Amino acid sequence: MTVGATPTVISVGGDTSTLTATVEGEGGPVTDTFVIFSPTLGSITANPYAYVEAEGDEVTRWGTWEEVEDSQASDGAYLRSATAGSRLFYSFNGTAVGVIYTAHPDGGIVNFRVGAYTTTLDTYSPVVQWQQRALVATGLPPGSHVLEAEVTGTGSQLRAMAEPGYYIFIDAFESGTTTDASGVATATLTSGHVAGVCTVTATADSVTGTTTITITPDAPAELTASADPAVIATGGATSTITAAVQDQYGNDVADGTVVTFTTDLGT
Repeated sequence: MTVGATPTVISVGGDTSTLTATVEGEGGPVTDTFVIFSPTLGSITANPYAYVEAEGDEVTRWGTWEEVEDSQASDGAYLRSATAGSRLFYSFNGTAVGVIYTAHPDGGIVNFRVGAYTTTLDTYSPVVQWQQRALVATGLPPGSHVLEAEVTGTGSQLRAMAEPGYYIFIDAFESGTTTDASGVATATLTSGHVAGVCTVTATADSVTGTTTITITPDAPAELTASADPAVIATGGATSTITAAVQDQYGNDVADGTVVTFTTDLGT
């Protein structure tokens, strides 16, 4: 994985840098894979990765859903429904969203919608398979979206039995940014109030890469002067004057900032 940032030097107080992660496999670019960007300073403000449990407060339920506890599920629980028209709603910020679900012998068909984007997922499996991942939508416009998951009440055509299962087992949702056809994922780092060297780690599955961005302080805003010693005699005695200069956020200003000392006595 190769991770980059443009620009590599930004200021505190809301300046931004565009992050890129290029993921390559043995056969070429790795596509449709979530990339998690983790900075040591600032925050990811465009396409931040999020992982939420279906049974959590971040997901709104409509219709009939049963919360089921099982140690093999993500965080030990999942939601289950076989009632046609029952829905889950998940609000997220990013260009891609996916679902973590249980593939099951009683699994049926679930529809997903994000705005005008729709897709269908068949959750049937001849054996139970926990924490399966499916990418629901990618290439969405940056910003806020709402994912809707709807139980269709329709069974899988893959099932050989006359009465296919209708259940949908939803475990969690994830959102953020995924790699495109070139294996590239993007996000935006926004600086906070702390200056320094920010290390950004990008993770795609078990692959990681890093890059650094220098976040510089703001203009001088506060100055504290001190003298050592504070009392000296006439006739050539000396005192060392020190000026500590910070920006509006309390960061030491950049090296090389000019400080002018003046006095009404001595030189």
